[in-house]
Amino acid sequence: MFKSFKIALVFLVCLSNFCIAQETTGNIDGYIQDDDGDPLPDVNIVIEGDNLQGSRGTTTNNHGYFIIYRIQAGHDNVNISSINYQTVTYKDITVRLGATTTLGIVRLNRKTIKMPEVIVYNKKSIIDPSSTTTGGNLSYKTFDALPTDRNYLSMITLIPQVNDSYLGDKPNIAGSTGPGNIYYIDGSNVTSIESASSSVNLPYNFMKEVQIKSGGYQAEYGRALGGIINVITQSGSNEFHGNFFSFYTNNILGGERHPGVEIAKLPSFSSYDLGFGLGGPIVPDKLWFYTTYNQTFDIENVVLPAFGEYKDKKTSYLFAGKLSWQASQNTNFDLSVFGDPFTRQRITADLLPPGWTITNKDFLFRQWNEGEYNISLRGTHIINNKILIEASASFFDHLSNYYPTEEFAPTFFDRVTQTESGGYGSRLKNTSIRKSLNSSVTLLLGEHSLKAGLQYEDNSFHDIEIDHPSGSSIIKYSDSYYLVRLTSIDATVKSQVYSAFLQDSWMVTKNFTVNAGLRWDAQYFIASDGNVAQSI
Repeated sequence: MFKSFKIALVFLVCLSNFCIAQETTGNIDGYIQDDDGDPLPDVNIVIEGDNLQGSRGTTTNNHGYFIIYRIQAGHDNVNISSINYQTVTYKDITVRLGATTTLGIVRLNRKTIKMPEVIVYNKKSIIDPSSTTTGGNLSYKTFDALPTDRNYLSMITLIPQVNDSYLGDKPNIAGSTGPGNIYYIDGSNVTSIESASSSVNLPYNFMKEVQIKSGGYQAEYGRALGGIINVITQSGSNEFHGNFFSFYTNNILGGERHPGVEIAKLPSFSSYDLGFGLGGPIVPDKLWFYTTYNQTFDIENVVLPAFGEYKDKKTSYLFAGKLSWQASQNTNFDLSVFGDPFTRQRITADLLPPGWTITNKDFLFRQWNEGEYNISLRGTHIINNKILIEASASFFDHLSNYYPTEEFAPTFFDRVTQTESGGYGSRLKNTSIRKSLNSSVTLLLGEHSLKAGLQYEDNSFHDIEIDHPSGSSIIKYSDSYYLVRLTSIDATVKSQVYSAFLQDSWMVTKNFTVNAGLRWDAQYFIASDGNVAQSI
């Protein structure tokens, strides 16, 4: 016991003790009884499956109850055995992300004669009796078979209480608007720091399961006014597996598009991509990998009357990779890297008042480079099947850069002649960085599952905006009245968030569970001069 305690202490020191806590796995529990209905202690429970890296096991307590934490989401087999009783095997049990799959009450028959093992093929209930969370889960098998958009931000609208927004923001969850949501991938907070209205763009081929929490979640989750979207990516296993994919559509297959520019026409467009995924063992039963890459191309042919036809072209480079290491029977680490950078030669969708004409097209053209990059390390350590220690660290970086592809000159609006000319007069660049640390301890004490944790986030936003020396735009109202916009910004603002929580899941009876918790948050907003401007 003392040796295990030292291992846990070193684990916490190495990975620190803060960040946003996220679930990237599921649990399995149940009650084991004999044929008279009395609880059976010390019954062996072993979980195996293609999705599981290695095998996991535990034994029942004096009440016949068992629970196994942190199992990879997927379909696994559960073997229940005791020396005096027949072995029972549950096949193809579904383990869902962030939920507890219960076997309910399992009764073992006494082993009076030699009999073959009992194999149960029917599926158990998908109801999680230990959770008060509303929402739902989408597995890869579900969304791969449906004709949805190839982005998880669109697929989550399949869940009740999640709806598309007609205001241009992200999906609305349980009545909240898009900026109220928080997004996590492999345990990392990937919500936009600048606007809180977007997230990393990953196609569904990269994802193993998507979980949406619309309400009723416990104290370890905080600061979400809407829903929580939790995504885990594919992982490697002891067998090599992979896939190759390609998609194509155009204006004939997908219908007409409208560029939003009153003076522009869009005669044709095309969208296509190529990608692959590959996973397998580096060291069987010890170290696994999974890597994916997807390059996408979106091309729109835009006709500007009196100027000709031009291409609005966007190329995205989506990637993800994961290393999973089982350091020991009870210690696991996951290293995840993913991103979605893109480049775009864009024709801006700026609307003009009716009757206006353009005498120079240069102000419509800009180069747009943007994308997110994330790296995270997550580890778990189990002590005697009673204590679970988790820690993680992540780094999230968002880059955005706008600059003119044609002439760098002020945009000129002449309200007298109702004409627009000039060039694109601004150069914009901003960088958002989030550093997150987290640690938590889960204690299994009889019918109580206690969890406590500390979390920390450091968010920074660096904004640079440089206008043309003569201004980014000039508006002429008369021969003697002009309005000039001239801006110069180079500033960094930050926010720091410290959090702590304590929660308990108390199984009062087999059919009645009480969840309670406390959470404390402190936020500090730091101005560009380095001083705290506001604290909450």
